[in-house]
Amino acid sequence: FLAGVADLNQSTKNILERYPKEVLTFVFAPEDEADSFDGVGGLIPHIWSKRTLPLGHDQCHRAEDASHQAEDVYQYLASFDERTVEDFTLGLTDDTLAPYIEERFFADGVVCRHSQGKALQESRPVRLLQVALRYLESRQFSDLAEFLRQVDVQRALHFFNEEEGVVYDIFSFLDSYQQAHLPSIIHESFVGNELEKKNLAAIITAVEDLLGDLTGSKRALIDWQEPLLSFLRNVYDRCVFHDHSLHDRMVVEACQKLKNQFLSFDSHALHRFKRLTASEALKLVLRSVRREVVSPEPKEEAIEMLGWLELPLDDAPVVAVIGCAEGHLPESVNADAYLPNSLRAKLGLLDNDTRAARDTYALHTLLESRESVHLFYSGVHPRGDFLPPSRLFFQVDQELLADRALQLYVGQKIPKTLSALERRSAGEQSNIAIPRPLRIDGVIDRMSITSFRSYLRCPYRFYLQHVLKLKKLDDAALELDAPSFGNLVHDVLKSFFTSSARTSTEEEVIRDMLFAEVTQRAKHLFGSSPLPAVLVQIEQMKHRLLSFAAWQAKWRVAGWIIEHAEYDIGESECFLDHDAGRTMLSGRIDRIDRHEQTGELAVFDYKTGELGQDLVRACSKDGLEWYDLQLPLYEHALRQKGFKDEMRLGHIALARSEKNIGHTFADWKPEHLEAALHTAKHIAASVYRQEFWPPADDIFAYDDFAAICGMEQYQHDDWEEAFDG
Repeated sequence: FLAGVADLNQSTKNILERYPKEVLTFVFAPEDEADSFDGVGGLIPHIWSKRTLPLGHDQCHRAEDASHQAEDVYQYLASFDERTVEDFTLGLTDDTLAPYIEERFFADGVVCRHSQGKALQESRPVRLLQVALRYLESRQFSDLAEFLRQVDVQRALHFFNEEEGVVYDIFSFLDSYQQAHLPSIIHESFVGNELEKKNLAAIITAVEDLLGDLTGSKRALIDWQEPLLSFLRNVYDRCVFHDHSLHDRMVVEACQKLKNQFLSFDSHALHRFKRLTASEALKLVLRSVRREVVSPEPKEEAIEMLGWLELPLDDAPVVAVIGCAEGHLPESVNADAYLPNSLRAKLGLLDNDTRAARDTYALHTLLESRESVHLFYSGVHPRGDFLPPSRLFFQVDQELLADRALQLYVGQKIPKTLSALERRSAGEQSNIAIPRPLRIDGVIDRMSITSFRSYLRCPYRFYLQHVLKLKKLDDAALELDAPSFGNLVHDVLKSFFTSSARTSTEEEVIRDMLFAEVTQRAKHLFGSSPLPAVLVQIEQMKHRLLSFAAWQAKWRVAGWIIEHAEYDIGESECFLDHDAGRTMLSGRIDRIDRHEQTGELAVFDYKTGELGQDLVRACSKDGLEWYDLQLPLYEHALRQKGFKDEMRLGHIALARSEKNIGHTFADWKPEHLEAALHTAKHIAASVYRQEFWPPADDIFAYDDFAAICGMEQYQHDDWEEAFDG
């Protein structure tokens, strides 16, 4: 007797056809489908691979990512009020989606049981060894940071203590150090200030102590057993584990299996590998346990999660098929080096056409035999790949194809009769409220001049940045971002002002000074082995400064001399009076030049964007509506400080293109500056009264506060604009 053998390979079919006794096969299908199966109950691929499926629009769900897909699945099952967990079954076409489903259901107290268990590779000890392996192999700062972020490492290390004189908030320190210095390889000599060096040295010492002899030199495979077990003991000895916890059982079983793996190596293997590094030994051990699993304990109250091919054999009336993306449903194997798809077909082995027929039959069986079957699709895989929807979504009547494509590719909802679930949930929306600004004690009567632009763009973001002092901090940077690039240029030009080259009319003298300063500062910030992208950016910076040197030499010949650089206007002399009170101003002016003959002043702000663009964008054409008040407020502050000479306002552009490197002056009239001052007073009064709501509706390039403001940000073509201003 045979049952459930729809996808037998050709070799097995040949054996059955030659079997001398009668073979009775049970096929789950209507009698009128007999012609769709061969003599031993196997599918006929060319019939089933194109079979039309009774799949309605209301049974298809599209989500943006795995987390939203898990939410959709939960809401689908939650719509059945009179059901128990035994009535539900979840089918996974991709096991990597299981954690998302488990987490979402567990958040509401519902347990999901994955029948295939947990892969040992998902256990904390194996993940820990994988990260440790990368660090031992590369000595990269990024791998060190990843190692320190392992929860078990955090529990094991002891330098999270202020009393020891070491950094307390280690992750903030690592993130800020990464942003400031973009380290690559960890050397014995660290870059940074003395406190940074002390903290980093203490962290690395603690990590090396935890790793123990795993940091040692090459040795035989058998000699790595004790260092490995010692490392695991260092990490887990103080932990308390509970038998009823699957996560705890996975830790214990993983450690035991890793230990047993060394014991299972035969003596030949142990002695054959006589000169291995720790990372090479770890690779051998991890490779040998990659297929191990930890079986789940049976739970009475749990929703079963089955593999896709197990679903037709389950009898639950309500089924959710999760991960219905092409390549997973149906599964496709196109890059087998030894058995390509065409060869598999000729050999009678399972090929892509047979898989497509098998999965079509399985879905057809579910749709015809269950009370409710819904399919769920996410366009983005957890690892970041973009996946198209399964072709099975489109094996429907032709009049449904256009709407189905809109539904799954565009996300358009197709009009339909609402089910009970949809009627109940139609009014339910998941909205995360943007936190309202909280009033602080007193008044805000001090503002930096550059912060006015922030308020003009968005009062709420001004509050987050300048009142709460929030800033983005992570370790994702692999190159200088726009502010860091601009700050380094500013520092180099500030040093230029204090050097003898500031009065030179020779391009070569100015160039040599600037290049030397860039090289020195880059080495101080990034060390002797910076990241490749940083090396490229340093050369790009030199290219810009080369053109700046040519401009500066000509500017000096024309009679202009730098009188001030990074001129501090202070916080006690410059102010704005408005209807709410008085606001003191602070800021630093990049550069003030004076003409030797006329005494005229040129007030400059450095920009890394294109020449003249920022002046055009500072206000409307009529000069009455302002978007950037920086230069008008500089002029206002300098007048209050007693500068009486004729004054011109402008930018010095350090753009990518040589033709756009130079200076440009604004042609604003007195009435334009008066309008700017009126706008500034209005902003100062609003800040004084703490008026920061609502957020702007605009979407900004490189918005650090997009998530807080409930907005998506977009990728801007010119990253330098994120710095300028």
